[in-house]
Amino acid sequence: MPTLEIAGLTHIGQIREENQDAIGWQTQAQLGFGHLVVCDGMGGYSGGAVASSLAVEAIDQDLAAIPGSWFLSRVMDEQLAHIETALIDSVQRANRLILEHQQQHPQNGQMGTTVVAMVIWNRHLVVAHVGDSRAYLWQQNQLQAITRDDSLVQDMIDSGQLHPDEAENYPSKNVLTMALGVQAEVVPTISDLGLQTHSILLACSDGLTNYLSDADINEAINNGYQLTETCNRLIERANALGGKDNISVLMAEIN
Repeated sequence: MPTLEIAGLTHIGQIREENQDAIGWQTQAQLGFGHLVVCDGMGGYSGGAVASSLAVEAIDQDLAAIPGSWFLSRVMDEQLAHIETALIDSVQRANRLILEHQQQHPQNGQMGTTVVAMVIWNRHLVVAHVGDSRAYLWQQNQLQAITRDDSLVQDMIDSGQLHPDEAENYPSKNVLTMALGVQAEVVPTISDLGLQTHSILLACSDGLTNYLSDADINEAINNGYQLTETCNRLIERANALGGKDNISVLMAEIN
């Protein structure tokens, strides 16, 4: 059975008065099961922090309940299908909780959040994603982006209207095309990947990727520090480059 270690940090950054990111993770090492969740809230003072916290708490609770007796008695294909369904259901439940909170607290009517949630089961990874928080997979000294941003800029890049080099300074860079708390129905993008003997996973808010390129992140992982130290060094570098947003990094190592 593979070994699994998870670590994470979140930081308010250099400019913001409140940290509206939220992170969560759990490991059930005896089963080879674990999960990571990063949410980046938005929507005015306190609203974003409430949205991201509601989402992380709901998703964290739902994912921790996956490896019960029924799940463990199934074959792998059924287990992976169950994980995918559980991720979708959990993200949708988080969306409903945020919408309900908006109705009960009109001052937070504009709140919402991104989400990236990763479930590790033996040597398999299933990811659910909404917004512009990202998931990465590192194997054999190479970093691979798992998620595609749900953003106006990414849509323009994909359609050829905008060159990737122009995206950094594009005026509508932060406009999302999908987030929790915006509409009644939200369907996360699901990715399912196999994991090699030594794999490292990384989930982060855009407070990191607004400053560090994929090459920068890859270099930090290749340095071979412990997970918590790598998270800390990535956050320190983003802060040194400006730190205009909250910064969250979660990492998992599978051996």
